[in-house]
Parts: sequence; C-alpha cells; structure tokens
Amino acid sequence: MTSTRVISESDIVKNRAAGYVLENGKLQNQGWVSSSLNTTADGSLYTTVLDLAKWDAALLARRFLKPESYRAMWSPVRLRDGTTYPYGFAWGLDVQRGEPVIQHTGSWQGFKTAIVRYPGPKLTVIVLANLDQANPHFLATTVAGLVEPALAGPDVRAAVVDPDPLRTTRLREVLQAWAKGEPSPGMAQGLRSTRTRTQLATRCLARTCSSNSRRRRNSLSWRKTT
Repeated sequence: MTSTRVISESDIVKNRAAGYVLENGKLQNQGWVSSSLNTTADGSLYTTVLDLAKWDAALLARRFLKPESYRAMWSPVRLRDGTTYPYGFAWGLDVQRGEPVIQHTGSWQGFKTAIVRYPGPKLTVIVLANLDQANPHFLATTVAGLVEPALAGPDVRAAVVDPDPLRTTRLREVLQAWAKGEPSPGMAQGLRSTRTRTQLATRCLARTCSSNSRRRRNSLSWRKTT
C-alpha cells in the first residue's frame, strides 16, 4: 500500500483529490473542519482503490490475524439479552439476493466511500467518490450485479406479471373498505377490530372538535355581551 497515509493539511500530496458538495445545484468545496478532528482513524486517511484492493487481498488470504479473530470480526455481535445485531468488528453484515455481504461505508468532508465484500464468489467492489451527494454503496451493489448476475437486483423497468390477480383484487377491496371504515367479508377479525377502534377514535375526535367549537362560540358570545 504505497499511497495510503495519514491526512495532512500542509504536505503536498501527489494526486490528492478534493471533496465537494452540491449547494442549490452548484458545486462547492467541502466545508472547513478543524485539523484536530482529522487525528483519529475514522476518516483521517488518504488512500486509493488500488491500495484498498491490496488490503482486500490480504483480508481474503487471512494473512495477519488468527482464524478466530476473522470469525469474530465478520460475525454478528451478541448483545447482553442474548440477541444478535448484524455488525462485527467495524464491518456491517447483510445479505444481497441470498448472498452474505460484509461491508462498510464512510462519509467525511465531501467524500463518500463503500467497500462491499461477497465471500461466496470472492468478489469485492470498492467505490471512492469525492461528492457529498454520491451514493457509493448503491454503485457498489449495482456493479456487483453486473459482474455476478445472481447478485443483480430486479429491473425496475421490466413489466411485472401479477402471479395471483384474484388475490390482488381481494386485497385491494379489503384495504379500500378499511380506509372508508366500511365492513368487508374479506377482513380478518384483527383488521375488523382495528377498523372499529379507528372509527371510535374518529367519532371521539369529531365530538371533541365539535365541543371545542361550541366552547369557542360561547366564549365569543360572552365577550360580545361584556
């Protein structure tokens, strides 16, 4: 990793990129922050895609840590109540089209980054952007779908055939009836009770509003007479 280093405000850094932000459709330099905020590991490094590719190769080869350390790093954390959360040691854990994903994103001073790793097909996509409004995670997962078609999301432009039109019609009728506060033979008991509670709340609100209106009218009448 020959281009990765700690941020410096004074050094001349070859090929250094600047961070930008869009303000009212106009490109601006990223906002100034104190140099003291660039002294920690979360966003205080310069790097390149090539250097990160080398780092990813080392992660894939598992060269530097014990096997149990890698397992802990890429396993969901276990909470005190016994449940788990999909986050390891600084890595988010997810699933894309049935494939496990190990990933992390970053955002700082007009820069957005994403590294998305797919252990199954041994695919990693790294995106570095120097615009605050960029969406590198979306780009990374989309590129992954181009490389591995099994990871591709559904085509939003493609026409979708309803697998069960009759069920769709029934569901639409039930929801429309529920929205109007009307009974429907297709409603389950739980939905009917929800509809009843909603009607009662609406009636109570209407009565309250009516009562408040009468109070206001009485108050105005009293003011006029006094």
